[in-house]
Amino acid sequence: MRKMFRRSRDAGLFMAILAAGVIPPAIAEDPAADKRPPLTASQDDIPDPDIRAWWNLTYDRKPEPPVPGKDYGMDAATGRFVHPKATPLVRQAPSFPGQLSYWDQKSYAKNVEVLAFYNFIPSTGHTWQSIADFGGKRYMYTYYRSGMGVFDITDPRKAKLVYRRGQRVGAYGKPDIVNPYAKGDGFGAANISWHKGLGKYVMVQSFEVARYGIMDEKYREPEGVDTLKHWKGLKGFRVYVMDGPLPDQWKLVAERTTDYRHPDAPYGQQQGSGSLDIPAWTGGKYMFLSTAPDDRFMLTEFSDYIYTPGYQAWDMSDPANPKFVSQFAAPGQILGDAAHEAAYLMNPRAGNRTSWFGSRMPPFMTKAPDEGGKIAFGCRRALVWHMDHLDACVHTQHFCQDVKRRTLTRRAEGDHVRVRLRICDQFNERLHR
Repeated sequence: MRKMFRRSRDAGLFMAILAAGVIPPAIAEDPAADKRPPLTASQDDIPDPDIRAWWNLTYDRKPEPPVPGKDYGMDAATGRFVHPKATPLVRQAPSFPGQLSYWDQKSYAKNVEVLAFYNFIPSTGHTWQSIADFGGKRYMYTYYRSGMGVFDITDPRKAKLVYRRGQRVGAYGKPDIVNPYAKGDGFGAANISWHKGLGKYVMVQSFEVARYGIMDEKYREPEGVDTLKHWKGLKGFRVYVMDGPLPDQWKLVAERTTDYRHPDAPYGQQQGSGSLDIPAWTGGKYMFLSTAPDDRFMLTEFSDYIYTPGYQAWDMSDPANPKFVSQFAAPGQILGDAAHEAAYLMNPRAGNRTSWFGSRMPPFMTKAPDEGGKIAFGCRRALVWHMDHLDACVHTQHFCQDVKRRTLTRRAEGDHVRVRLRICDQFNERLHR
């Protein structure tokens, strides 16, 4: 069957984590508050020049930790949860009065039939899934960076693990590792699409810098900033032609960095974030990526991540020779650009040291440009939602919009959230090449 099937980021295919459970500690006061740089920082205060320029651009408006039971928690009168108005970044789940004091071991389902359960878990955080057909059988790939498994799911009630590599998480979180990936390598978020010209499936894998675990506060941890800037791995994507379902049947035909201004830069010298999440591609001419292409895209409040991704378009007419087409930036992303910095300062989240600015995944399209598609939906979190016009040059125009929602101060704002959009004015958006 020459069709790309549904891909899911949902780790729940293999494990349902019902974490309405153990009461963890409440949000604590920021132990590093007294270590914050002055309003106007010097090189001694913040050694990295880009992080220093970002810090000096804004006021420090980091929210104070909300008080459980007062600023957020269960309302005893209504039985509803009251959300906090704003929070700083926290690394432990906060507690609140009315929260369960135990792990809920029950399973809950509505209009869903559980056919089977398989305990192959590459990561306890989340996993990716991709599905493709070979030789009359259907295969599912479940993976996340350092671990992956291939299942024959022709009969989903009796799925069979036919290949695995890297990490699998066992009981009590104990890792079970076979044939590990090299440090800095792994299995990238993958798009599998049928390429009519080749008459084969083509897989595109994204590779990016780590989004967490490197540092806590970028303004006081220059070593972490340097690690992301000089990431010892690919910042970009790889293209494989699939002659069968298993990795030893795939052929690597192309590798590209999303640092289009330095296309030949080696690992460790490529700038920007790399390619985030699953590429948006249907096997046709244009592929779209979420990426910060270089170290100019750094206007973001996220405390432990330094980039604000925009969008890229690539010509995939020949999968073995992907060609860069264009780079898009929403107003308020580029450090050192007066117009972008002015737009950034107009955002009510500027200075909150919490919000993610920029995309976290490629834009969504009902139709690809090759198929007559004109409009794409892009979620850029603190930069709100955008409707992008896809013309012959690929997203050279941009629509502004009226977003019916409140301004929030939280880490994952705009991530899989229902919104109502009203396209208002249209204007030309210059490409940043």
